[in-house]
Amino acid sequence: NSFFATIIEEVEDVIAQNNFKLIVANTKETKQREIDNIRLLTSGIVDGLIVASTLDDFKEIEKIIPENFPMVFIDRVLSNCPYDSIAISDYSTIYTSTENLILAGHKKIGYIAGLNRLSTTAERLDAYEQALKDYHIPINSEIIQYRNSMAKGARASVEKLVQQKCTAMIASNNVMTVDALIYLNDHGISVNKDISLIGYSEDERVSDFFPEIDYIKQPIMELGKMAGSQIIERIKNPQMKIRNKILYSTLITHRS
Repeated sequence: NSFFATIIEEVEDVIAQNNFKLIVANTKETKQREIDNIRLLTSGIVDGLIVASTLDDFKEIEKIIPENFPMVFIDRVLSNCPYDSIAISDYSTIYTSTENLILAGHKKIGYIAGLNRLSTTAERLDAYEQALKDYHIPINSEIIQYRNSMAKGARASVEKLVQQKCTAMIASNNVMTVDALIYLNDHGISVNKDISLIGYSEDERVSDFFPEIDYIKQPIMELGKMAGSQIIERIKNPQMKIRNKILYSTLITHRS
């Protein structure tokens, strides 16, 4: 997932300047892998942790974390979490994306969501549903698909939305967007001619290959830099006041 690869790159650059090394553990969106990795890494192997959690509640890991252990949670926000966090809000961009599709005449807009236990999934889905409600379009659970962030995971969902005769769809992360573009291309379905698509991209190269789609751009590099700086500060001062930061995404349209 290039989203996390970019974050890793930025974190590593920041902490290297402070003579720290980075160890990466991949949970593959699996709760038990995350719990096992946190238990191992906090046993004395590392000085601090940056966590893009696949959990939904901090209570699932609170007993395995040593007191005052330096941690920064990024991207996903856990319920009952007493640690630093840096998140990206996509509510406004998802709402506007849905609204733009409605104003373009679409009434059957499919939506590919992430894992339903994640805070990012909840926020983005809430924005999509609120836009439908505001324009008096019934919410159809049959055209809301839940997937993970693993490559190729969303292609079956794209197929189902096409079969449901959706005239537009929103892919709610960068991996799902690539899956959607590949599926549509492989099946000879023209984006914006046959079906409209709004997705995510972490860089502007998507506009070079697919200039016809609108996409949501997240401040990923900024998040990575902030996470690197914040974990260094937390390591140096474990008693520092807890800080929760929110960044905001941007909707890039092919009309702009």
